[in-house]
Amino acid sequence: MEDLSLRCGRFIGVAVFVLCAADGLASPRPDARSRLEGARLESDLDELRRVEAELRRALVEVSSARALFAKASDHVQFLTRDEQAELLRRWQRYYVAFTAVDRVARTYFQEVPSPIAPGGEGVGFEAYLLGNLARAIKLIHGTAFAEIAPDSSALAARLNGGIGHPAPLRGSYDRFRVGLVDKLELGRLLRFCRYEARRVFLHYADLADGSIDPERWMLRFWQRNRAAVELLLQLDGEGRDLIAAALAVPALERYGSFRGPVVKEVAQFLGRTRVETRTRPLIRLSQVRTMLAQLEPGDLILEKKTGYLCNLAIRGFWGHSAIYIGSYEEAQAYFDTEEVKAYFRELGFDGFMEFVEQRSPEAIALWRDDDHLGGAPVRVLEGDGLARSIVLRSAEQSLASDYVAALRPLQPGRLDKARAIADALSYWNTPYDFGFDVHSDDALVCTELIAKAYAGGGDKRGLRLPVERTLDGPYMIYPSAIAELITEPVEGEARQLELVYFLRGIEGEGRAEVGGADEFAATTARITLF
Repeated sequence: MEDLSLRCGRFIGVAVFVLCAADGLASPRPDARSRLEGARLESDLDELRRVEAELRRALVEVSSARALFAKASDHVQFLTRDEQAELLRRWQRYYVAFTAVDRVARTYFQEVPSPIAPGGEGVGFEAYLLGNLARAIKLIHGTAFAEIAPDSSALAARLNGGIGHPAPLRGSYDRFRVGLVDKLELGRLLRFCRYEARRVFLHYADLADGSIDPERWMLRFWQRNRAAVELLLQLDGEGRDLIAAALAVPALERYGSFRGPVVKEVAQFLGRTRVETRTRPLIRLSQVRTMLAQLEPGDLILEKKTGYLCNLAIRGFWGHSAIYIGSYEEAQAYFDTEEVKAYFRELGFDGFMEFVEQRSPEAIALWRDDDHLGGAPVRVLEGDGLARSIVLRSAEQSLASDYVAALRPLQPGRLDKARAIADALSYWNTPYDFGFDVHSDDALVCTELIAKAYAGGGDKRGLRLPVERTLDGPYMIYPSAIAELITEPVEGEARQLELVYFLRGIEGEGRAEVGGADEFAATTARITLF
């Protein structure tokens, strides 16, 4: 009985399969041309012609800014805000045209089988040509962009997202790389080139005058570009590097999707957890106020709070950095020079203060308001992991630490410092970068704030801060690397910083004192766990 029931079950299964297959054979295959002919097909061809011409114009713009894109691809260089805006403007023009081509390519890839392959009979040759030419345009102009703008994680971070990015541009460079090397699309285009193009174009040439392409633009485009497409499909030279990078993007995105939240929670736990019983900083408020008399807007601050677990995760002795901007009144007086006023007048502003008030009104309102800090003026701009953002603080708050050093940039002049502070203030309230990637622009840590504010370019003199790769991939700047610019200057290069003031903790005595250059130099060689 059991054997009979099994045989019956198998018979029923086979019968269902045969009936379904017969139904599929009896039902006519949906005609792809019927879905894509007429006005839509003609409209898509017109769109493809238009965006192909726009891609060529956008590439001319990108090519004319090779130096800017090369700088953006360099891990150790930083862009000024003006350079970043120009980079995004050129990228956006190119990317919008590229995605329009990508839409046509994907539509016809999904809906149009080969008209000369089994099952493709009756499909319009023009629709099939349109899809393959869209894929060819992606390949030609995509690899042309990759040749102009060398692929790197630095370039990806700067184009993928950041302050000033329109929402459609978030993650745009990763989408571009993946779209450029879609393996199914490239495989189909390769088949078209090797086995189908000649036959398809013969049918296309026989079409009546009612063709959607009476000017034979598709034929002329293919004749001009066939050799380039076939060469690129061999994946020689730079193309192979680009494809390898693009194919790695999904894995990187999956890694980033869990790395960020985990690192964020760990970093905040380490930043809150102290392994010492002492609760009061070694530096007294009176010492901070004495130090302030020696500082100028644009100075850099290094800090060390001993006894915290977070010190385990930071290379070197110093654990934090900040930009000293002075009080609102101090900055107003410091930047009240003819050179500074002349520069901002050319931009249409009465001076530095009017410029920053219009560019960053909320940050300036906090800078001018002492009440929210209990009467102590705002003088410091810094990235704070516990506050999860770039914040404005009083010196009394920020410098309540165990070791503090003030460093002064030597090459940037007063105007350069005004522009650096203006850029730094524009980052106020930007989220803290728990990914610790110095090239990202939509989230910053303390040293990134300094690097981006003091990025040199054009007529702006800046600072060149050392960039190092972390153990798990991203690049960052350690506070101790800034100190080493004084203690270990690069031979043959002009000194970038000088020590202005140093308060060093005497941990065994629970106090701090003023230190000199030798004591400061000793910190860069000092190894501490906490």
